[in-house]
Amino acid sequence: MKTVLILSGLMCCCACGFFSSGSSGQYSYAGGGAGGGGGSQNVTECGTPIDSTPATSHGTPQAISGGVMAATGHGTVVIADSDRAVIWVVKSKGTEMSSLRLAAGDLPGRTIAGPDGTAFVVLRGANQIARVDTRTEQLERFDTCRSPRALSYDPRSAALTVGCADGTLERFHDRAREQLNVSFKVNDLRDLAQDGDRLIATSFRSAQVYSISSTGQTSELPHQNVGDAGVPRVAWRLIPGPLRPLISYQTHLTQALPVTGNTVCSAPSYYNAGTVGANLVTASLGLVGYDAVVQMGQFPSLVLPVDIAVDAVGDYAIVTPNTATELSWSRDRSFTQDAVGFLQLPGETVAVAERDGEWFAFSRDPAMVSYFDKKSFGTVNSVMLRHARSATSTGLRLFHQKTSSNLACASCHPEGGDDGHTWNFSTGPRLTPTLRGGLSMTAPFHWSGDRSTMHELMDDVMVSRMGGSPQAPERIEALTTWLDALAAEAPPPAELASVKRGQHLFESAQTGCATCHAGPLGTNNQLFDVGTGGVFNVPRLIEVAWRPRWMHDGRPSGFGLVNGEERHGHIAQLSESEQRDLLEYVKSR
Repeated sequence: MKTVLILSGLMCCCACGFFSSGSSGQYSYAGGGAGGGGGSQNVTECGTPIDSTPATSHGTPQAISGGVMAATGHGTVVIADSDRAVIWVVKSKGTEMSSLRLAAGDLPGRTIAGPDGTAFVVLRGANQIARVDTRTEQLERFDTCRSPRALSYDPRSAALTVGCADGTLERFHDRAREQLNVSFKVNDLRDLAQDGDRLIATSFRSAQVYSISSTGQTSELPHQNVGDAGVPRVAWRLIPGPLRPLISYQTHLTQALPVTGNTVCSAPSYYNAGTVGANLVTASLGLVGYDAVVQMGQFPSLVLPVDIAVDAVGDYAIVTPNTATELSWSRDRSFTQDAVGFLQLPGETVAVAERDGEWFAFSRDPAMVSYFDKKSFGTVNSVMLRHARSATSTGLRLFHQKTSSNLACASCHPEGGDDGHTWNFSTGPRLTPTLRGGLSMTAPFHWSGDRSTMHELMDDVMVSRMGGSPQAPERIEALTTWLDALAAEAPPPAELASVKRGQHLFESAQTGCATCHAGPLGTNNQLFDVGTGGVFNVPRLIEVAWRPRWMHDGRPSGFGLVNGEERHGHIAQLSESEQRDLLEYVKSR
């Protein structure tokens, strides 16, 4: 018999009255509503309630990504808290705790257990790894490759493998550092997991899974049991398992209807409503076999499966930070049958871990650790992390909030970026854009520039298409401010001489690139027809290196004629080497 525990946070702040303090620092439920809302008397002109709950923002919280907690044994957990720039060490069910301070730009992320009561934490912003000794509560930092993302520890060889966003792999034996010579470069690397003699790697947006042999030979593993209409996307989390590694990801349909004609006051016509008979985006769980990734189950009611954990007998926990109301058990390999109970955890739960039969969950706001027994649904003890400043953010909450169509903004824009997916609308294919790096400065919005304000965009997308609640202007402003605070993902390393030559070409009258792609964001915010079938917004040149497909319709990246015409700059006269230089510059922005 296998068990799957589906854990969900409640996405509500203390100020909403959602928590009442119990004894010994524990918390219990006191009623409330999802997403920090509830109690508003304002309505739209057609009677639809408007969520006008006061907007709040404390600090600049980071987008939710999961994988930020590790259990090191004897009831001790290490937590990477990027919102507060600290690493927490919590022992003895919360009776002992300490915080190790970091610099504001360190951005701690993936966290795994190491040897003998230690843990390793990725410092994404510092290009470093932190080693935490939970016994002495000391932190040691060491340099690694640029934009580190993934960690894997092999106890057999006492080796730590670090993966960076551009696919660079480095291995550390104690303090000795070597770069691995592998036969591939995974763009957008997300996670690593040791599986016997092989290493498993995932890419984030595409959810591609790679098997790397001990000699560095690499093969891509196909996904099985996904279904004809589904495409794997957004590999939230990969972890080692007692048999094979596990991956939590999303399955995205290619058909996405409707795209036009909806208003706040129209009859519900949400994405896929009555059309496809399935969620546009569905949380999924996969088992990484030797030859393929086998989908073990789908969870239609869950949104954003940001983290998973597994125990020694193969029982699994999946955590989601929003308002799903399930903690279910399954008695067969489908993981979807015979549910016998449900449970919610307090706070915005973003991470889960297990060690020696003990289960732990971490809430980013309020900052707390929950302890629970998989055999006892009603026993959850939650302990607040002392002296943790508030990280309450209306913008973050709205972005990750589940709507009635089982979607959140982060479903297609994970971590504020994009899912790399091209959707088939009635108006044609549309590639998901990234939202990071200064979205508000690029109005009008949408592919066709048909939404002049964020309020219009929210009413169209979040309300009419996703089935969310209309939001008061102050709450939309809070979301906009939060999005604008998300920095664009830094480009991978590049050849500086090639980039400089490419910049000269880009800015020259010879190519005309800078005429439309002007300014620091690479857009003049105007509409043009470049021969792609209509008039479209000039896109920002943001995170280009991480996107294998470009433009509004997701065509393969690169330069050349569009439908046989040169209306997208003047590139045809450039030599192959000049085009390579130009491409290097665009990807370096």
